[in-house]
Amino acid sequence: VAGNVDDYRVTAYVDLSQVGQVLGKADKVNGAGAVRFDFGGTNFLDGNGRFFLSNVLVSDQDTRGRRFRILRPTGPGTFATAVGGHAELGDGDPATFAYARAAGDAVTSTLTPGATPPGTIGRVILASHARNASANPNPGQVINRLRIGGTNHDAAGQAPAGASLEALTSEWALNPDTGLPWTWADLASLEIGFAGGS
Repeated sequence: VAGNVDDYRVTAYVDLSQVGQVLGKADKVNGAGAVRFDFGGTNFLDGNGRFFLSNVLVSDQDTRGRRFRILRPTGPGTFATAVGGHAELGDGDPATFAYARAAGDAVTSTLTPGATPPGTIGRVILASHARNASANPNPGQVINRLRIGGTNHDAAGQAPAGASLEALTSEWALNPDTGLPWTWADLASLEIGFAGGS
């Protein structure tokens, strides 16, 4: 492909029947390394044959990786001292904001988890997409908050770098109220939100 952009096609077969096809362009040109497809080779790390065609993995296992469910705020929680609440934070519109104007301003919201999916919960990740609207913001930090059974479980405060929106994430591998792995039932009584910090 050196010097030209070429089309390529990868076709996968099982028992001589086509099961899928990927079309693309090999665009590593002008001196860059050519795209390569290495046919053959097996890997039996956990007793299952896995066959690799370059970066295409063919396996009899579920290769989709981890699954994530995004749960948006669905109802008012205990705290509503910031400007804007669950309706603003749950509408999914990146132009909609809630404002913390002083340290201690907070919003929490309830969730509606829905039907229990198969598998286990590896962790709960709470992301506040925040920005500093001024050079010296007050409050200067965002504190991601879980509230369970009337108790606040606050993550370490984080400061947005500037006027551009960025995700400030906090993770809880275990239910901080019990110290046990999360269950789907835990999410039904969970409030999520943030507080302004100094």
